[in-house]
Amino acid sequence: MFKRVKQSHNHNLLLFQGILNIFGALMAVVQWHEFRNVPLNLTAAATVGAGIFACYVALSKPALQDRFASFVFLSAVVPVYGLLWAMNGFLMAQGKFWEPFQPHELSSLTIAILAPPYRSIGVLAILLFPILAGLQFFSFTPEQLALIPSSPLFAPIAFGVFALVLYFYRLQGLKIAGVAAEVRMMKKLTRSILAIKDLANSPIQALIIDAELLQRKHPEAAAIAERIEISATKLGKLNHVLDSYGRESKHHNGHVSFDSKATLELKTPTSFPNPS
Repeated sequence: MFKRVKQSHNHNLLLFQGILNIFGALMAVVQWHEFRNVPLNLTAAATVGAGIFACYVALSKPALQDRFASFVFLSAVVPVYGLLWAMNGFLMAQGKFWEPFQPHELSSLTIAILAPPYRSIGVLAILLFPILAGLQFFSFTPEQLALIPSSPLFAPIAFGVFALVLYFYRLQGLKIAGVAAEVRMMKKLTRSILAIKDLANSPIQALIIDAELLQRKHPEAAAIAERIEISATKLGKLNHVLDSYGRESKHHNGHVSFDSKATLELKTPTSFPNPS
């Protein structure tokens, strides 16, 4: 049950990531429609392509385990790093005063919200934004540094740390949700076992009584009656095991009176033929 919930969760994450890739790259192209920077063109196209790939994987709905979904997610976000690097290089080439690395801050928070729950890839995807911001900052010349505010790396690093906290908090929430789903499943299983045991009681008792009547009225059928009685006794032992499991389960709420048919969601009344 929880496995299916996690796979659906991974599908949604990849779909949103793909949509953000496509729209983010298109917005960059629209905002800088007059640029003549080839790397920015190429990285925007690669970002759109990665977004389409992520959407395709999500919409095809394979069995997306955490590790596979995380690698697809990382492959979709890698072109985003290149796009941000190219955008900063393009803005720096304008020779005007500007504030660098602002998209890195929002992107790290976005990754914290959307990264699939494979921890190492999620952490790497978040940390790459402040790391790449630092690498690009140290590649600036003194003339270029004069065109940006002082200490521009503080915000990307702070946002990266906050994004990590947010990401781990989200993973903890997923873990708690998984435990809750497992508890609900075990409660339903326990009640189903008790319901099956309850429905089986009457037929077993009827078999034992009928075997005794058959042996008394038709002594020549004593062997048949004995086999029926042995089978009914075995079913009774199995019924006792189910009863013990249900009552000793920590998920059993202690209520022994309930509608067995409703618990098993039977559409029609369950009846057992009476032997003539």
